[in-house]
Amino acid sequence: MLQGSCNRKYSWRIYAPYSKIGHSQRVSHMTGVEIKELRKELGYTQARLGEEVGVTANTIARYEREELRPSPPVLKLLKLLEMLVTERKAA
Repeated sequence: MLQGSCNRKYSWRIYAPYSKIGHSQRVSHMTGVEIKELRKELGYTQARLGEEVGVTANTIARYEREELRPSPPVLKLLKLLEMLVTERKAA
C-alpha cells in the first residue's frame, strides 16, 4: 500500500503490514533472557550486538529487560545469530 503526498519529493512510503505475513512465516518471540544469553555466548557487548542487528546498545538493553520487543526484521537477525551459535556448538 502506498501512502503519502505527491507534493513533496520522496514523500511516498511503502507500508507492508505485518498482519499480512502468514503464521508459518512469522519468527517466534525471543525473551530478554534468551537475547542476553545469545549475546553472552557470542561474546558480544550490547553495543556490538546492536551494530550487528542495526539498533543501539540502549535498545539491546531494553530488549534484555523486556521493556521493548524486537521488530520482526531484528528478530530474524537474532534468530540467525542463534543458529550460528548452535552450529558452532555442534562443530
